[in-house]
Amino acid sequence: MDSRLIYEANKKAIGKVDWVRQADSEWVYCGVKEDFKNELIASEFNEFFNEGSFYFSKTRKDSFECAKPDLMKHVEELIGVSGFCIWDKEFKKVIEFNAIGTFRKGEFSKGIISPPKDYWIKKGSPDKVRGKLVKYRKGDCVSIHCGEGKYLAVFISEKFNKYYDFTLFDYLEGRQPTTDDFINGYYFGRYGDSPENVFPCVEKIMMDCLEIDASPNVEKIVHFELTESLTMGSYIYGRSGDLASLLNDYKSDIERRRTNTENFNKHPDVFFIGDRLMKFKEIIKEEAGAK
Repeated sequence: MDSRLIYEANKKAIGKVDWVRQADSEWVYCGVKEDFKNELIASEFNEFFNEGSFYFSKTRKDSFECAKPDLMKHVEELIGVSGFCIWDKEFKKVIEFNAIGTFRKGEFSKGIISPPKDYWIKKGSPDKVRGKLVKYRKGDCVSIHCGEGKYLAVFISEKFNKYYDFTLFDYLEGRQPTTDDFINGYYFGRYGDSPENVFPCVEKIMMDCLEIDASPNVEKIVHFELTESLTMGSYIYGRSGDLASLLNDYKSDIERRRTNTENFNKHPDVFFIGDRLMKFKEIIKEEAGAK
């Protein structure tokens, strides 16, 4: 379940929670920073939640799934900084924290027939928008003519409802990218981790499908079958087909990513999660599968 689905499900469900009242209030003080009552919150988690993984809802771009051993780490990072909610995987139980160091807990109202699930955010067809076939699909690598004889390279990491999810490559040249440029290229991403493994994440920019399809400045170069699950690293939400914005996104972030990547590579024995440039080869199934 990706960030936007978690966020939207939380937004729909939070108003339908029966909150537990303790004394005269739903809210209980847990403190922030050096006053944070770690043992109190750890005890609440153990008593209230039975599952092994949860949904953290913070913002549309920064919500995520979390394993139980990592709950306290994320709470300590966020408490006193912003408000957030922690739901069980069925969206039946929630603990809500606010930015001033108080929390409350509750369950989805028994007066409601069923709790929210990700089908609340109904996904559209992967190949249509409003009944019209779209031009591109997940795995397509495209050239973007962004003016002044310059081209960007992106790949489509997903199609969601009326949007393509574009992921940028480290590429801004005076010619269209080739198949080899994509195969040997580096995309905007980061690594994520869980108790089980480390996995690549992609940075996504939402672009309106029909506007992109109508643009003469967008051209498919090649298609690759991508790995089944691409975890989202971050999201730029609700874009139109404005290609100039893509160029701005590239220019504003490329040097930071290049520097991070260079610094991370100097210490191969240390695992860094931060934003970087990632090998495209890591997320395609077979180079020979190019179409």
